[in-house]
Amino acid sequence: MEIRYDIQARHDEWTDIGRVYHASSPSTVHPLFCVDTDMKTIKLTQGQVALINDCDYEYLMQWKWCANWMREIFFTADLHFAHANILKHMPLREFENIVGMEDCFIDTINEMVKPNDLLIIAGDFCWKASKVGHFRQRLNVREIHVAIGNHDAPSLRKHVSKAELMLFMKFSGKHFHITHYPLLSWRKMQRGGIHCYAHSHGAFEEQLDELWPFRNSIDVGVDNALQLTGSFRPFHIDEIIERCSNDSRRVDHP
Repeated sequence: MEIRYDIQARHDEWTDIGRVYHASSPSTVHPLFCVDTDMKTIKLTQGQVALINDCDYEYLMQWKWCANWMREIFFTADLHFAHANILKHMPLREFENIVGMEDCFIDTINEMVKPNDLLIIAGDFCWKASKVGHFRQRLNVREIHVAIGNHDAPSLRKHVSKAELMLFMKFSGKHFHITHYPLLSWRKMQRGGIHCYAHSHGAFEEQLDELWPFRNSIDVGVDNALQLTGSFRPFHIDEIIERCSNDSRRVDHP
């Protein structure tokens, strides 16, 4: 692996033009040689960036510590695979049939979440126990952690990396308390901890925002994603942190 750029200013803004990265101030970047536009970019510590070729990237991905270091983290929930009646209960899921919904959700996850990333599901993955393995195999991501929901069968544990009633994690310096049901109080709440939940399908988010401004909690289910972004897509961890900040309670689509 060869480091091509040394970023000495931590607050420089970078613009992605294909796979070539330019700093706002040329004096902060020291190119060692010309950049190959087919190189992959990975983040290092202390504001450094490394550009590596496909061969080196595949080699690094063999090592778990490196894969974990370079991966992205996404959240979703309330997928309700193999639950035909969900379309009757959730009118905003405007699909002709359950197969169309399943295909949409799976394609969207696979497009955003890469195999080496981490996908966290806050419950209600699949309605039928006999179909859990089928839908798990259709997702390309290797590591899935689940906060068990009321529609998740015990057999789910056999098909995912971790499945618990509550998940406690720390990412990007933030503590996360993940459950299927929304909580009034959660771990590290007074220290900026973030609570991710589902179950209510985004139905109470506006009321909660009015009653409890800046509450540092969010429904990460697909129905709330539709309300906030216009798409049934997963939330990236950086997006969750941003949306739980003071000016985050906004809708991005018309």
